[in-house]
Amino acid sequence: PWQAADTAQNALEMLPASRPFAVAMGLAENRRFVYQDARKFPHLLVAGATGGGKSVFLNQLLVTLIRRNSPESMKLLLIDLKGGLEFGQYARLPHLYRPLVDRDEAVPGALQAVLAEKERRFAMFRKKEVRDIKEWNAIADNPNLFYLFVVFDEISALMLKPELKREVESLVVNLAEQGRALGIHLILCTQVPNKDVITTRIKSNITSRVAFATDGTGSRLVVGDESASRMGARDGRCIYATGLDRYQVQAPFISTEQVTAVIAEVTAGEMVDEDAELWGRVCTFSLNHLEGRMARRELLAAFDGDISERWLRRMAAALEYSFVEEGPVLELERGRFILTPSPNTRKPRRLVPVNGHLPADITEAWAWADEKLGSGSGAAGQAETAPGIDAEIEEPAAAATPQDDGMEADDHEPAAAADTGEATESQEALTFTGRDMVDKDAESWWELELPEDTESWWELELPE
Repeated sequence: PWQAADTAQNALEMLPASRPFAVAMGLAENRRFVYQDARKFPHLLVAGATGGGKSVFLNQLLVTLIRRNSPESMKLLLIDLKGGLEFGQYARLPHLYRPLVDRDEAVPGALQAVLAEKERRFAMFRKKEVRDIKEWNAIADNPNLFYLFVVFDEISALMLKPELKREVESLVVNLAEQGRALGIHLILCTQVPNKDVITTRIKSNITSRVAFATDGTGSRLVVGDESASRMGARDGRCIYATGLDRYQVQAPFISTEQVTAVIAEVTAGEMVDEDAELWGRVCTFSLNHLEGRMARRELLAAFDGDISERWLRRMAAALEYSFVEEGPVLELERGRFILTPSPNTRKPRRLVPVNGHLPADITEAWAWADEKLGSGSGAAGQAETAPGIDAEIEEPAAAATPQDDGMEADDHEPAAAADTGEATESQEALTFTGRDMVDKDAESWWELELPEDTESWWELELPE
């Protein structure tokens, strides 16, 4: 059922911009992309033998989270018990809750700090009578609380040491039992999936699990049967089980060079100077000529040779406003603006001026834009009928069919026109690939609309 060895890469390129904690689990056997909101795991166990793809999967998960979330909205506690070999490259990230933990004896102290934060939040929530971090952050007067991910690699280094096992297990179980509502999540990784490492107490509190190639005993312990021992030797193939759902997926690949590029970009700032200057020009043009609409065709024509479709998508995804996180707010020549999500499949994202307070939802945001910038009755307004940088659905011109409900049939251009000025690998770090993974003038390039009624995970279906 697999089209090509690198097909799963597209899962990384199609991460939904409106869901900043979405991570790609991979491409399933039915050719559907499987995504998961990392907060909804709420805790994750990743196991597998050396060389199966566990470390690559963990790196792409971390890179996805740090690239799509600010240090103010998310923190990481990284515990690397391989002497810093796995997480050493992340040591300078602004997202770190505490410095990288790379010594066994330092782990209990680090977990005690997380436990203290958990108790602090619990007291705050009880005082304000809120149930969870989402309710807390929705109250305007409350200081914003970040989500905290505690990531272990390799937890067996602790669990196989009698002097540390009891204390570490107790702390892990405590955080797993009560952390979810408080915005604290655990990711435990091991290449030794046995009962001494994955104890009954730990297993019962971590219901989302990923099993790469392992032996029958390890497979039964992690996913409940021997399926992970029968997948073959293909790197990146794994079983993802969460609650009652399970998938065999091909996880996306990310190279060391690509990880380094993203870390360098995040450490230096969300945008390099060239990107910031060019983005400012694009925004000015949009405000002056398109009533703030990020209409792809018009922008590509106006900046012919200077920008590409991929660059537009990358910048827009990074700077799109989140009504939950209330940011980012863009400082432009004409004042302060937000870049709204697309309200439907026929409208592009739009720059909206903000003065004094922020809009509560997308309806209010677009009403402001119509009042301040215009309602789109002129030539610029015609862009509204063509999906912009990241309208949720995009389709090749000849592929409109009755079952393609809501898809635009006239917004696909040949590759030569749609992607001039190819960006460098460092600029393209967000896409996790140094080359185009799909032919843009083929019918295999699709963007797919996310269901509105899903809470914790969703699937995107590829065309036949």
